[in-house]
Amino acid sequence: MSMIKRLYLKKNAEGNLKGRPFWGVVVEVAKVGKIWEVDCMVDDELREMPEFHTRREALEAIFKIGWEPVRTHNMLNPEAGEFTIDRASKGGCCDPATETYHSM
Repeated sequence: MSMIKRLYLKKNAEGNLKGRPFWGVVVEVAKVGKIWEVDCMVDDELREMPEFHTRREALEAIFKIGWEPVRTHNMLNPEAGEFTIDRASKGGCCDPATETYHSM
């Protein structure tokens, strides 16, 4: 599977890649001249990203955002408190704060 599909990015009319690859993350990848620029919003804050020489480098940088730790909780056992999971798992079937996790 290509990295574009794994990150849930779609190509728009200008040829830029846009999407929401992880919980709380919105990105746009655009080629400007010979470099690739990434506009990245993480938890509603603009994240500074370097310029990349290839599209693959830009996508790999976005992929690394998915391994950042975020806080969650267990919706069936709130007394257990919060704990850390990776951003890629937040909001999905591996997040105990979602109904999907408990219905598996």
